[in-house]
Amino acid sequence: MRTSASSLPLPTASDGCPGPRRRRNDGFTLIELLVVIAIIAILVGILLPSLGAARERGRVMVCQSNVRQLATAAVLYAQDFKETVWSVNEWLRLPDHTGTAPGHMYEYLSKGEQVLGCPKNRRSAQGVQAAAGPTFSAGNTFGVRSELDTDYTMVGNTGGVKLSTQTLVAFDTRPLRPTTAAYATLSAAPHMRVVGSIPLFVEESTRERNAQFRDGRWLLNDRLTSRHDGQASMSFLDTSVRLQRNGTGAPKTEWQEFYTGSVYWSARRGGWVQDPVVGEPKPFGWINSPVP
Repeated sequence: MRTSASSLPLPTASDGCPGPRRRRNDGFTLIELLVVIAIIAILVGILLPSLGAARERGRVMVCQSNVRQLATAAVLYAQDFKETVWSVNEWLRLPDHTGTAPGHMYEYLSKGEQVLGCPKNRRSAQGVQAAAGPTFSAGNTFGVRSELDTDYTMVGNTGGVKLSTQTLVAFDTRPLRPTTAAYATLSAAPHMRVVGSIPLFVEESTRERNAQFRDGRWLLNDRLTSRHDGQASMSFLDTSVRLQRNGTGAPKTEWQEFYTGSVYWSARRGGWVQDPVVGEPKPFGWINSPVP
């Protein structure tokens, strides 16, 4: 009698044949997970500094664009008014720097409020103790939700500058220190660095002293900011822009900061006149023929 194949006993492990295969677990082992996490952590550690640097470069580019737009607006105004740039007392507010009406800048920049804030500071005065001096409001003068009207201010003695002015400007590259009011010749002051055009707008230090004197003017002992890796944006009459380092040498102290007294103008009778660091701005148009 024949036996069908289906009735035959199945071989077992005791017969020398392997038993049925078990299904493999497709999950990761703990070691594999730890290795993957370690690799991700290493990659993040490598990429984060690069991303941070790229973000900071982006902020600097926005800042430079902002001060360039302010300088361009000043030049456009001058082209409409006998080649003469507006008064330092009227660019931000009218009728003067203590007024509450928008200044001339708003006539030439349709989104003027947007260009007044450094993307890193955002017109913030947080952490700054208010000192004696004009405080025009608890917040922004024109109703915008920010503590300061602007992170950028106009160089105080450049009001009334002609587009055709022949005045030269030089920056003192030494650490800030008491100095004479004028130099006879540039050769007698080798630490002076001549720049190509008249500076119009600077990125002012919030602490020194944009939060205390919210006048939109870079005067007296005002400093540049150092929020961009020790540098600040600055724009010029030819609408060029540069990053100006705030201070030289190490360790950094207050007496190494770039301030208004670091700027010198070529005098009418020759030599170099230091930018005045006391009192109100010089008369309108003084910059075209500076005298001590």
